[in-house]
Parts: sequence; C-alpha cells; structure tokens
Amino acid sequence: TGVIVSSLKESYWKTRDEYYVMIEGVYNEPADISIRTNMDKFWQSWQELSLYPESKTARQAIVTRGETLVNSIQQRNNSLVGIANMINSDIEATVEQVNSYTKQIAELNVEIEKSKAMGDNPNDLLDRRDLLTEKLSSLINVTSDNRDSDEFMIHVDGKILVQGGNARSFDLETVTDGTGYSKVTWADTKADATFSGGSLGA
Repeated sequence: TGVIVSSLKESYWKTRDEYYVMIEGVYNEPADISIRTNMDKFWQSWQELSLYPESKTARQAIVTRGETLVNSIQQRNNSLVGIANMINSDIEATVEQVNSYTKQIAELNVEIEKSKAMGDNPNDLLDRRDLLTEKLSSLINVTSDNRDSDEFMIHVDGKILVQGGNARSFDLETVTDGTGYSKVTWADTKADATFSGGSLGA
C-alpha cells in the first residue's frame, strides 16, 4: 500500500501543478498589457482630463483606455473560465472512470466466487481485479479488504465502494451557483462525496 499511497500523492500533486502553471500563465502577462498597467493608464487619463477638461483628446483617451481595460479584464476572465471548464471536464471524466472500474471489480468478484465454488483457481481473474484496483487507487484514495475470503471489499474514506458483487457509484450534480459546474455525489444517496487524495481530490 505504500507504493499506492505514493502514486496517489504524486498524481494529486502532478494535477495541481499542471493547473497552477496554467493559472500562473494567465496572471503573469506582460507588464505592458496587464490589467494593472491598463488600470493605471485609465486613471492617468482621468487625471489628464481634470487638468484639461475642455480637451477632446483627453476625453477620447478615457474612452479608449476604458475599452482597453475592459478588454483585458474580459480576456483574463475568459482564460480563467477556460481553465475552470477543463477542471470540470477532468472531474467528470474521473467520475466516469471510477464508476467503470468499480463496476468491473464487482463483476470480477462474482466471477471469482463462481470459479472458486466450482473448485477452479481463478488466478487470472484475481490478477485482473488487482490491476483494476490499482488503477482505481491512482484516481481516488481507496483501501481494499479481503479478510473475508468470500467478499472482497473496497472502501473510500471509510465508506464502502465495492462489496462483493455490489458497487456504489458516484454521480455529478450541477452546482446551483450559476456556473454550471458539477459536484461529486454518491449516486444512491445524493450526499456530497468528498474524498481525500487522488488526481482531483483535496
């Protein structure tokens, strides 16, 4: 499990780093086109107008610099919204992948138990289940439990995710803040499903 935890943390920090680099790129714009520079120029044009209130050039400077300031704010907003949309898409893709893995693991659990009941040795099935469990653990912080030889279980933050042939799944619910972004919930209870670690976990 030490390797799994290490891999999980690495995935989490890698994902965070990728998005932080994108955000830094938005805020580390060249000084001559930054919001701060455009705001300074906008206020300077008001200062110039106060000195020369009759000047058409001074009036036009306020309009032009105001438009430039608004454009720079809109560009930054569009860039940040673009990053937020990417994060939301990543969350949606992760939830879909987690649900797929948990369903496959539950199905393998059933096949493994049938194979054992027939007196076969289901090594291939066990290997496939181990591989899927490892893939799942790279996405969210899970622990597996096979103390009961008849019922393999997977937990996420103390809650049962897979128990034998049953798999719980996550769902996405639209946040009611007008952004259209999703929050992760348990599909069967609609309670918030916050879990630590993982590529997108906190």
